[in-house]
Amino acid sequence: MWETLFVKPVLNVLILVQSYMPGQDLGLAILLFTLLFKVITWPIIKKQIHQNRIMQQVAPEIKEIRKKTKGSRDPEVMKSVNSEISAVYARYGTNPYASLLPTLIQLPVFLAIYSAVKTAFKGNQNLDSLIYGPLKSLSYVKNILAEGGNQVTTFADWADLSLRPFGANKIYTPVLIIALVSIAVQFLQVKQITPAKKTPKKGEEPDPTEKVANATPYIIVILFGWIALSVEGAISFYLASGALITIFQQAYLMNKEKELAVIEQKKKPTIKVLTEKEDKEIKKEKLDTKNSSVKPVLKNKNSSSKSSPSKSKKKNSNSKTGKKKRK
Repeated sequence: MWETLFVKPVLNVLILVQSYMPGQDLGLAILLFTLLFKVITWPIIKKQIHQNRIMQQVAPEIKEIRKKTKGSRDPEVMKSVNSEISAVYARYGTNPYASLLPTLIQLPVFLAIYSAVKTAFKGNQNLDSLIYGPLKSLSYVKNILAEGGNQVTTFADWADLSLRPFGANKIYTPVLIIALVSIAVQFLQVKQITPAKKTPKKGEEPDPTEKVANATPYIIVILFGWIALSVEGAISFYLASGALITIFQQAYLMNKEKELAVIEQKKKPTIKVLTEKEDKEIKKEKLDTKNSSVKPVLKNKNSSSKSSPSKSKKKNSNSKTGKKKRK
């Protein structure tokens, strides 16, 4: 059942891809196979990364709610705190186990690749029973299934991916380098999405749950690092390829989130809080503009009042001359 549903499909796709690679390079085949797998599972990976980001946003609120217990184990207090935490998760549309589902879906594929690689390196007889009929017509497959045929297991004619870094009382340097690169790339992948560590305030005890949450990704890196140093180079190469592609996927989603956050921020009305100095300057400017508008009005009034006596004088002189004429 396991072999039929997982091992056979993975092995046949890998051999199909390898048959079209330049020189049937196994490393390039694994890289392209990993890329295809990441593209197909993109919706799942996207959901996983999104859930991880949400959990990082939720963490501070959960931490504040947990502080209410103050170390108490009282059932009523714990029930109240758990109901508040559930309400926070519901508000964000997530739960603490949401990010684990995509990982559980990808785990069988990893095990299938491991089994397929192990099976492929055992010999031609195993391959003959596992390769699908249509693929047997390919020239590369015919060559490896023929008696005395050789399967290409190298990457760039440099590393034999069928070998382990430590085996037969000697160290195989090329595969050891691949294993170490795999560990480094996986560490960078985890580091990319891990929030910056916050130092607790004075007198504040560190949250043990937060400690475990921050340490878990690095524990997984150590686990896969141990696997990379213990298995064939093909598995290490797959782990390195997967982590490298995931780094680009995470960077893309994180940039998208930042762009959306900027757009949302622009939509919100901005309220600027003025300092005391700025407030005084604005009031002074308003007062100056008010005074400048009042001065011309006063000038106009003064000029009109000054011109009025002259008009009256003219009227008086006109009236006098009129009287003289009448006489």
